[in-house]
Amino acid sequence: MVSRRTLLLVAASIASHVASARPSHRHRRALDTVFENCNTGLAFTFDDGPYIWENAFSDNFTDVGGKTTFFINGNNWGCIYDEENVARLRHAFAAGHQIAHHTWSHPYLTQLTEPEIDTEITRLDTAFEKILGIRPNYLRPPFGDINDAVATYIQTTHQKTIVLWSDDSRDSTGVATTEEVLDFYLGIAADSSLTSRMTLSHEVQKVTYETLQQSVQALAGAGYQLLTVSDCLGNVVPAYTVVGEPQERDETWSCQYVPTPSTPTSTSSAASSTSSGAQPTATSGTCSASYTVASGEYCWLIANDAGLTVEELLTLNPGVDCEDLQVGDVLCLVAGAAPITSVPNTVSSTTTSDAPSTTSPAGSCGSAHTVESGEYCWLIATNAGLTVDELLAFNPGVDCDDLQIGDVLCLSGGGSSPPSSIAPPVSGTATSSAPATTTSSAPGTCSSSHTVASGEYCWLIANDNGLSMDELLSLNPALDCDALQPGDVLCLN
Repeated sequence: MVSRRTLLLVAASIASHVASARPSHRHRRALDTVFENCNTGLAFTFDDGPYIWENAFSDNFTDVGGKTTFFINGNNWGCIYDEENVARLRHAFAAGHQIAHHTWSHPYLTQLTEPEIDTEITRLDTAFEKILGIRPNYLRPPFGDINDAVATYIQTTHQKTIVLWSDDSRDSTGVATTEEVLDFYLGIAADSSLTSRMTLSHEVQKVTYETLQQSVQALAGAGYQLLTVSDCLGNVVPAYTVVGEPQERDETWSCQYVPTPSTPTSTSSAASSTSSGAQPTATSGTCSASYTVASGEYCWLIANDAGLTVEELLTLNPGVDCEDLQVGDVLCLVAGAAPITSVPNTVSSTTTSDAPSTTSPAGSCGSAHTVESGEYCWLIATNAGLTVDELLAFNPGVDCDDLQIGDVLCLSGGGSSPPSSIAPPVSGTATSSAPATTTSSAPGTCSSSHTVASGEYCWLIANDNGLSMDELLSLNPALDCDALQPGDVLCLN
């Protein structure tokens, strides 16, 4: 229950904050079929999931007899196909909360071509069909980025009803405190007129997680009907198109991009790739893994799925014009024997077998991995948070061209960290695919660190780890918060 202030006092102190949180959207008013508000009740909506707190959010609304709406991505803060995320979606769906569309990878839709928009929508629709047996009919564009041409195309081609919001909690700005986010919702609860609203929050924001139970209880206690977006609009269209039963997991349930190993080729000029199968070239002179562009794909999406930045993709493919990418073009994703970048990840298996064990140069092996069907050096190294060079340093004599099922590879020597300048991420923190740079503390040592994930920024990282901005910057004297990149490693202690 709300204990720090009465709703009447909140109304007086933050009415201006609530009013200022409503977007003007003047450029959107011509979009007659884009909904910004409810016709009845209050739709409390969340963007950017599924995420670790989704079950708690779902249960908070169920506990007060209310409903909510989750606008879901396919591969943003996590992969929709991960077993935990599948369970979260099914939990919320079974509880009667609405699952809606927020695009596959969270791009600016107005910057995409129509085939690229198709990819963003159909990839996620396919995932919803597999996981829940439905296709959502409601879509919220990431960042609220929409115009007449894009709205018309999405509505006519994909039959999606586009919704924005009337009131923004500002939880994703990086400056809103826990108290400010709570005050935002308490201010709405104090509105005795119970004005219909469609609020925006993000299920990946800790400030929202910490305040949600109080916010929901206050809104329900004030008499608001907490409805799904579809219900609050009077079901102008059904929430879903039902396509069948949820499917069983198979090898297609993955966001992980696995590049196609290529025969290394020498560098000539620019990477001019064609649908006839011409091999790409990398700046280092060879390409050991490549990808053939499919319909609707574009540079950012290909790079994101491959664990690269667009800059790294273009470095591997000099001369490629992202504005003129063609179906059938072949792009280089890995230069030489090792990728340009490594994607830190937790090894899913550290089992051993009867095959001869490979030991590290130190003569002992702290953890090992048994090669499974379809695996190869780059994939194993990437999943272990290593480069191929580091993997080979732990396993002298291993021939990546002759890797066999059942071979046991060493992933760390004697229980120590891999021979890398990249500090290991703090347990439980997200990791990223960009090249990591380590910022060291003033004394020259760091006892705990954090690898920057996509969407994170200095204030959020400091706040989540109990630090002030001054303390974070003191620990990382070379840090430029305006140039923070996914994969950067920050010292926390």
